[in-house]
Amino acid sequence: MIRHLRLELEMVRGEMNMLLEAGWMDGLMFWAMLALLIYVFAVNTISSLHKYYLAFHAIMLMWPLSQWILHTSDQMILRQLASYAGLISLLSLGPCWVLFARLFTKPLYPLSRGALGLIAAPVLLFVPVIVLKPEWWFDLSALPVTSGQVGWLFGVYILAISFYFILATSDMLRVIRGASSSMQRQQIILLLIGIAIFACCTCFDLIYNVLLEGHVAKRYGITSLGVVLSDLFIIYVIQRYRVLDIVSIARREVVDTMTAGVVVVDGQDIVIDVNRGMHVFFPVRKGVLLPMKEILGLIPDSTEREEVWTQYYFSPYEHLDTEIHIMFQEDVKPSYVSLHISPIYDDNKRWVGRLLTFHDVTQLRVMVEQMNQKNTTLFERNLELIHIQQELQYANQKLQEMAITDPLTNCYNRRHLLEQMEEKVPICVSSHQPFSIVLFDIDHFKTINDNYGHVVGDEVLSFVSNIVRKELHHSDIFARYGGEEFVIFMPGVNAQEAYSTAERLIELIKSATPTIASEAIMVTVSIGWVAYEGQELSLGDDVRSWILALLGEADRHMYEAKSNGRNGIRPRLAIEEEDKQVSLDAALPRHAALEASASREKR
Repeated sequence: MIRHLRLELEMVRGEMNMLLEAGWMDGLMFWAMLALLIYVFAVNTISSLHKYYLAFHAIMLMWPLSQWILHTSDQMILRQLASYAGLISLLSLGPCWVLFARLFTKPLYPLSRGALGLIAAPVLLFVPVIVLKPEWWFDLSALPVTSGQVGWLFGVYILAISFYFILATSDMLRVIRGASSSMQRQQIILLLIGIAIFACCTCFDLIYNVLLEGHVAKRYGITSLGVVLSDLFIIYVIQRYRVLDIVSIARREVVDTMTAGVVVVDGQDIVIDVNRGMHVFFPVRKGVLLPMKEILGLIPDSTEREEVWTQYYFSPYEHLDTEIHIMFQEDVKPSYVSLHISPIYDDNKRWVGRLLTFHDVTQLRVMVEQMNQKNTTLFERNLELIHIQQELQYANQKLQEMAITDPLTNCYNRRHLLEQMEEKVPICVSSHQPFSIVLFDIDHFKTINDNYGHVVGDEVLSFVSNIVRKELHHSDIFARYGGEEFVIFMPGVNAQEAYSTAERLIELIKSATPTIASEAIMVTVSIGWVAYEGQELSLGDDVRSWILALLGEADRHMYEAKSNGRNGIRPRLAIEEEDKQVSLDAALPRHAALEASASREKR
């Protein structure tokens, strides 16, 4: 019994060894491919490019899976289906490699839909032949394949696979020769190494296990090993250069949808990348030399053009901002394009190239010019309004001066005199500050008018007012009271100072004889005055009546001067020689009389 069990275990062990020898490599490669597939989609966000890689990976995965089933299953139907799937997947890897190579070379060598259809046509033609006419390939009745006979169609199949890989390799070689950046060149080289390894493993498997069948021992899993090794290179490129990074893809899409033109050049001005918006400004292609001389030649100002040219070629590490003019259409004004140039540094802070952005600012310039025109028009209107305002202000000032000034003598008129006195007299009285009133009249003025005419009389009035005005303080108010009578209201001036001013005016007017109409005219004045010395005083409610009474008192003194021979002052101040004391009794107004006069005016 024990010997029997031992024999059975040895038979099982022998069958297991034969099973492992036949299919362990393909099975291991299948699980390795499945693990790589899970890894790629575990660390990346799904996008259309990811879906494409998923389909590519699934096709690569089908070959080791089919070989594993073919060499391990004891069911004829499974082995036959696995054989079909293996043939289809191996043939499909050819166009997948071509398309995947074009994924990296698309900006340089894009494929049209017709070309894609031609590439996929052999696979679509071979699939029904593989399924419906297996006898054209080899005898599938005696599986594994090693015991079958290779048919003529199998040679055509191998030629189709070879054509695909030659096409993919030629695309990659073209990109390597014309690559504008070392990064793109490194990507394609790695992919080329991957496809070369796969091709070598496939050729070795074909020669060793098919052509040399019966002459050498079988070696399974060689093509599957090539699939895994080539996929490792693809994954390295994807992870190293972030080909399937959703952020990079989105960034690229954003840049492509921008209306501004974006160009990336290396240190030799070779275009590394360019967005779709750049074709509006210049038809720039990747891998060619950027026509910077022509671009900078579009700067309208020659001085600025030379400065930008010098800075671009001799100071590549600095930012540049300028404006160029581009003629998009004939017989149309050139468009204004803002050109911004920025240096590009790598992770090690080394200068590796430049970023150029082109913005069409024509509409903005038009809007700015329109705004400037509106501002200019508004500024001119504001100037006109300011000029009108100044004229109105000057006119109002002249009207105000005319309203308070006597037009003949340029002195204040009686109305303005009374308004000023009504304002300032109560202030002086309440603060006990002195003030004085001097009233004078030109002597024999009627005789001057009768003998010489009113024109000469007007000139005499102006002559006298000019003399008086020069002797007054700026706080004094000098007014023509009526006819040939003038009044001087002097706030803050006491009786003695007022009397001295009156004496000085008497002498100045008498000594300054005017010559009018070739004839000298003697002009004299008679002066009457009153003064308030700051004593306690009640003005009452009717200030104007009190002021009129005060002016009447000065007028009475003036007529006293006329009665005493004219050319004099009343009242006169008595100055005693011994003590030099000035008697002010005659100078002060009689308050009782003023109050009585004010009462009479009220009644």
